[in-house]
Amino acid sequence: WEQWFLADWVSEMREQIRLWFYSISFMSVTLTGQSPYRRVLTYEKLLDETGREMHRSWGNAIAADDALSQMGADVMRWQYTSQPPSQNLLFGYGPAREIRRRLLTLWNSARFLVDYANIDGWTPTYADLDGGPGGDLQPLDRWLVSRTNELVRETTEAYESYLTVNVVRAFESFVEDLSNWYIRRSRRRFGDGDEVALGTLWYGVVQGLRVVAPIMPFLTDHLWRTLATPAQGAPESVHLAGWPEVPEPDAGLLAEVAELRRVVELGRQARSSLGVALRQPLRRLVVEGAPLAQRHSGEIAEELGVRDVEFGTVDASELRVKPHLPVLGPKLGKELGVVRAALEAGDFEELPGGGFRVAGHELAADEVLVERTGKEG
Repeated sequence: WEQWFLADWVSEMREQIRLWFYSISFMSVTLTGQSPYRRVLTYEKLLDETGREMHRSWGNAIAADDALSQMGADVMRWQYTSQPPSQNLLFGYGPAREIRRRLLTLWNSARFLVDYANIDGWTPTYADLDGGPGGDLQPLDRWLVSRTNELVRETTEAYESYLTVNVVRAFESFVEDLSNWYIRRSRRRFGDGDEVALGTLWYGVVQGLRVVAPIMPFLTDHLWRTLATPAQGAPESVHLAGWPEVPEPDAGLLAEVAELRRVVELGRQARSSLGVALRQPLRRLVVEGAPLAQRHSGEIAEELGVRDVEFGTVDASELRVKPHLPVLGPKLGKELGVVRAALEAGDFEELPGGGFRVAGHELAADEVLVERTGKEG
């Protein structure tokens, strides 16, 4: 009995604070003089996907066997662990389908790696998980290695804080970067049989499997047995592989690529807002306020379909100032019309603190209405 007492962790919904939690705590303190657990997780209610309580009589209850057979155990676990415990969990087949769709990105990334490795007859070296992929790494390779090491750091901190929701968020963000940046930007290299690219992708996928395996044990083990075999010196299961020990990620490189991707994202938004398709080439892009991305102007031009990328001041907004009539009307009287016309014509001077000088009057920030709009085009 003493071997399992105190419990390392107990969980129940918040409503059990006055019932089950109270009972075990009262009895434990009465009998042993101490709390019966080291850590406790309380969570909110489990509701159906529309927010209603689940009852068999309402026809919205989901039997465990049905959920396991139609959703899968990993998808169910993902629903639970991705939920902030302070919010009600909306459980159902609709959310499960969305999770399966997102997990397909991981599956397709692993399949992409397997397909190209088989075509080129490439076999990974398990020892590379300790020292990182070998060969002459390109900047994009070094970024993925650092991004992978950052994932290990983030998930380590999240697990030690007992916040699985942060594990899920970190992993989903990592898979998005892996698929939609590294693989997409390296497709030509994979087509050419570049072993450095294959080794870097393998490093990212396999390390990712190790850190998410406690949450998603079945899919990760299936992929592990495909990507890391005992013939390479790997343990036969991801659950026997231990926790990754990695160096500190290159924070400067990560920040640089994050800024580059932010510029690309904003450029796509600009195209979309104007209805200009990405396949239509444009002459020029001007970027302001992204100094770390300047080294990547070629990548930006390629991603956004522009000929020239410039870094400098963007004159892209117009300032419109109107009088705040309830305040300025009594103050200016007959002069209000003159001030109003000058503001509409743009004949004013900005002052520190948000005020304006116009037609011989100084207007405070609370006496005007300011609107900044994007210039057309």
